[in-house]
Amino acid sequence: MRALGMSCRLQARMVKSMTEYLNAHRFLIIHRSSSPQAVLDMENYLHYRGMAGGWWPCLVAMEFGLDLHLEEEVLSHPYIRALQRSTAWHVYWVNDVASFKKELLEDNIQCNLIPVLYVKRVIETEARRSKTGIELQTVVNEATSIIREEDANWVRLVSDIRSCEMLMPTGNEQPCLRRRQDLETYMEAMGHWRSGNLYYHLASERYGICATIDGYVQAPDFRANYVVRLQN
Repeated sequence: MRALGMSCRLQARMVKSMTEYLNAHRFLIIHRSSSPQAVLDMENYLHYRGMAGGWWPCLVAMEFGLDLHLEEEVLSHPYIRALQRSTAWHVYWVNDVASFKKELLEDNIQCNLIPVLYVKRVIETEARRSKTGIELQTVVNEATSIIREEDANWVRLVSDIRSCEMLMPTGNEQPCLRRRQDLETYMEAMGHWRSGNLYYHLASERYGICATIDGYVQAPDFRANYVVRLQN
C-alpha cells in the first residue's frame, strides 16, 4: 500500500477493515463447520454480515483510487457514517435477496437476510402461540421492503449532507471548493456502487434473474420447483 502512495491514514483504515473482514469470515467458517444448519440470529447477522461483505476495504480503495482528500472530521460526521452504512447494507441486502435461491441450493444460507428474517418471524409466531404459519414469500417481500426503505433513507442522507454547512461550506476559498467537490464525488461513487450492484444482480446469469430492459429472458435452470417473486 505504501508503494502505491497510500497515505498512512488510509493504510490504517485499510488494515483495520481487512482485519475485521478476515475475522468475520473466520467466525462464519467455524459457525458453518460446527452448526451447518444453524442460521444466525439477527444480532449476529447484522454484526458479521456487516464486516464479512467486504465493502469497507473497498470503500477505502475507492477513496484512494479517486484521489479524494476528505478530512477525518468529514469522514467521522454522523451523516457521512450513516451514508456509508446505508450504502453497505443496500449492497448486502440486494445480494442476499438475489442470491438466496442459489445459496439455498448450495446449502449456504446461514448468513442471508431472508432465512434470518424467516427464523425471527417463526420464533415471534411461536411466542404468540399463533397457529398461522410463515410463508417464504412474505419474508422475501419484507426483505425487499427493507431495501426500498434504505433507498429512501439514502436519498434523505444525501440531501442532509448537501444542506450541512459544516460538510458543504459555501465559501469560494480553495479548501471549501475542494471539500465540496470531493464530497460530491464521494457520494456519486457510492451511488454508482449501489446502482451497479443492483444492475449486476439483476442482469447476471449468476443468480438466475437475468433482467433486461425489455423484461426477463429465460433464466438458467436451478432445478428448483418453486419461484420467489420480487415485488415491483
